[in-house]
Amino acid sequence: MASTRNRGDSVEITVCLGYDSNGKKIRKTETYTPPPGLSEKKRQKSIDAEIIRFETILKGGKIAMNSSIKLDSFCNDVYLPAHKEFLSPDCYAMYSATIKNYIIPSLGHMKLKDIQPDNVQNFINELLIEKKIVKKVKGKEVITTKKLSVSSVDRYLDVLKSVLKYAVKLKYIAETPADKANLTMPKAVKKNIDIVTINEANHILECLEQESIQFQTMIQFALHSGCREGEIVGLKFSDFNEETLNVTIMRSAYKLTGEPTKTKPPKDYEHRIIKLNPEFFELLAMLKAEKEKEAARLGDKWLGGDEDWLFTQYNGKIMHPDTPSKQFKKFLKKYSIQHHVFHSLRHSNATLLLYGGINIKHVQERLGHSDIKTTQRYLHYIQDIDTNAATVLDTFLSKHKNKNETENSKKASKSVG
Repeated sequence: MASTRNRGDSVEITVCLGYDSNGKKIRKTETYTPPPGLSEKKRQKSIDAEIIRFETILKGGKIAMNSSIKLDSFCNDVYLPAHKEFLSPDCYAMYSATIKNYIIPSLGHMKLKDIQPDNVQNFINELLIEKKIVKKVKGKEVITTKKLSVSSVDRYLDVLKSVLKYAVKLKYIAETPADKANLTMPKAVKKNIDIVTINEANHILECLEQESIQFQTMIQFALHSGCREGEIVGLKFSDFNEETLNVTIMRSAYKLTGEPTKTKPPKDYEHRIIKLNPEFFELLAMLKAEKEKEAARLGDKWLGGDEDWLFTQYNGKIMHPDTPSKQFKKFLKKYSIQHHVFHSLRHSNATLLLYGGINIKHVQERLGHSDIKTTQRYLHYIQDIDTNAATVLDTFLSKHKNKNETENSKKASKSVG
């Protein structure tokens, strides 16, 4: 049996484990601080969950048979509050939405200790079923169907795995029922990496000369740096050092529904320095001069302030994180260039660096990959390039060989005649 006593924002939890040989109560105590910002009801649920966890540990890690916490309560009162400070804001929003829209409707009513692998398998199967969606368009009901991709299902399953893994860590359950070995998932079709070819890149650079300085700078930077879209939008002029020809990537822009664009640390929270060519800094100087001129023209209507953003809206505010993708799509269509996603510029940068003989470890650091395996996936594409190159050479040499054989044959015939 446990008792609690308030200690400011914290709670002192005391558990009685029976009596010793002298008839004295055996007590164990811990201090627990519930996540801040919870309502009184959710705060109490969080405390109750911690009491169960503490009792479980004291009983040698065995799950208390009277544990009645359900998955929905564990997600909302234990898991999400504990992870809010550790997940990036957009990642936390995705986890929250996945839990709310998919996990809780399917499994939220179940007690943690009752969830078995077959329940998780049913969760997967439900996600894979094509569903009817009824929408009202101009007062009329329109029925459409929607089926989640295998990659989406895999992503939602990863969230559930994370929740159940955390339950194991806190000793609410002995083992996770979402072990991959006990589940069946359809294989996702492996997509080829979207790469801009060298010829396409040259054509893009030619067409860029007809576009605004801001758009030119954005695409040039994406091709030369290989940065992510959010990192590009989050750039400031102060991040660049013309003397060293370096740029420091120290933030990434993101936007949540109903909120203004904000910034966060780069992926994996690591700043990195990238070397650029001198020509880019000439373009950068032109962009800065243009921004200063526009700020003077708009006066009080220029809302950039001291933020010094590189890529802005018309009034100096930071650009929406999705704008580069939208503008790049329109640009390719305008010049009848094959469609590529904006992220393909990052893929192309990585591939060209590796194909040019740059050490894979250096490419990993330049791109900000935490795991070198992510960088290694580009090696397969480089092997394809080499195969294509070998095929082209073989075809050319075969034609040349056949031509020589024909000429030699003709010469031989003449000499015989």
